[in-house]
Amino acid sequence: MANTDYSLVAGYKAFTEEISDEIFSKLFYGFRTASLATLHEGVKGKKVWTEQKMLTLAKAYFANFNPSDTNQLVPVVLETNANKVEHKEIPQEMEDTYLGFLRRNGFNHQEWPLERYTVENLLRKLNQEFENAVWQSDKKETALAEGDAMNITFDGFLKIIADAITATDLTPVTTGAITEANILDNLKLMYAQVSPELKAVGTDIFMSYANFDKYVAAMDVVHANSDAAYVQLGAAGYTGIRYRQGAGNTTIIPVAGMGNSDRIIMIPRENLHIGFDSFSDWSNFNFEQQVRELLYWMDFKIGVQITLLRDEVAVVNDQA
Repeated sequence: MANTDYSLVAGYKAFTEEISDEIFSKLFYGFRTASLATLHEGVKGKKVWTEQKMLTLAKAYFANFNPSDTNQLVPVVLETNANKVEHKEIPQEMEDTYLGFLRRNGFNHQEWPLERYTVENLLRKLNQEFENAVWQSDKKETALAEGDAMNITFDGFLKIIADAITATDLTPVTTGAITEANILDNLKLMYAQVSPELKAVGTDIFMSYANFDKYVAAMDVVHANSDAAYVQLGAAGYTGIRYRQGAGNTTIIPVAGMGNSDRIIMIPRENLHIGFDSFSDWSNFNFEQQVRELLYWMDFKIGVQITLLRDEVAVVNDQA
């Protein structure tokens, strides 16, 4: 191992070109919310579609034809914004931790080369940043500056919901701060606002891990002798809990990306949309050697949107 020249960039280039589709998949499909939301690959700038909201159709009979307004057409825009990653490291300085990783996990350097080790570390960190960004991002109102973080280049799900409340497109249910003592009653209060159609087919309830833990603790008290109905979500090891109200087909989903938010969101997961580059347009990991340092970078686009963000389809509380 000591005789290997880790500063040569050729090995990194060859490795990442060989597994470029795997890198792309782990980057844009690998974080947990991506395993739940509707994904749009290949969005260049903006993707626009139209929602149709049907109004009252059946009316008292009169001979004249007067359809009046029976539907509303609302444009929905999913916009992706340009971001980048720039990183540098000295591979020789990582050799100790790399060797420790191999021994701890029972790998050898042929099964898990240093190139994979460093790239996987990058992807793991980017997945964390993507998970937080799609929920918590708040687009900067003034011009972006060099060094601005990804989470101010577009609006995340929480900001989109807050804007819908401000625009009176969505009426929040008053819950106050969520506690272990009130979370069960507050969920019942919110669930009562879900449309009968959604109750029949099922919806999803998104909340932070802190509030999810409060829910589990409250349920442990009320239903001490019954096990929680955990369900597997999209990603490996990612679980939610079946909500007891309705037909039992609604899932409570803890979301790491919501951070410490007290917002609770009831909406089908399919209504959350994430847009990003297509594989053919994506700028792969680029490498350059500068003396002993290895520089690598990539450019990408990402953005989110929520569809059918209106009362009865979406129910949210009044907490930020």
